Amino acid sequence: MSCPPFCRSPVMRFGSIILNPSASRKDVPSAFNWRVGPSLADFTPAVVRDDAALAAFDSVLALREVVTKALEDARSAKKINKSQEARVVVYAQPEVCRAAGSFDAGVFEELFIVSRRGVAELRRRPEEHVEVLAAEGEKCPRCWSFRELGGNAAHPAVCKRCGDALDALGFTEE
Repeated sequence: MSCPPFCRSPVMRFGSIILNPSASRKDVPSAFNWRVGPSLADFTPAVVRDDAALAAFDSVLALREVVTKALEDARSAKKINKSQEARVVVYAQPEVCRAAGSFDAGVFEELFIVSRRGVAELRRRPEEHVEVLAAEGEKCPRCWSFRELGGNAAHPAVCKRCGDALDALGFTEE
């Protein structure tokens, strides 16, 4: 074969052993040697084992079901079209509010897939509930969330979070 090994299709696995005898050896890394490759640890994120933080996040994760149900109800009532068009206020027990306060607001925006979120303590109702409102601001053309645009001077057409991400990628507008 005249093409280099990285051009060959994985379908040629067994044929490549004939063309490249080192591909069947365990000690020689090869593009076609499936025994050598990434391990499970390469795909597992490094998480600090902090039982208090995990317990706090478990209580917040339980709120996700309540928020998702409220977003579906708001969609059915035609208050919003997509969850990113929503701003949610979660009314929860004081201990859940304390747990939620230990995380950045961006965690909840990503977890609930909404543009904004708020957490308020329960005062009158015994169960957790969610108020779904229309998001304020303009729609970011990159992430589609409703936020204030122009937070990053280098990228005035997108929200600050997307502008910072574009800066990290080295993207410049021309």
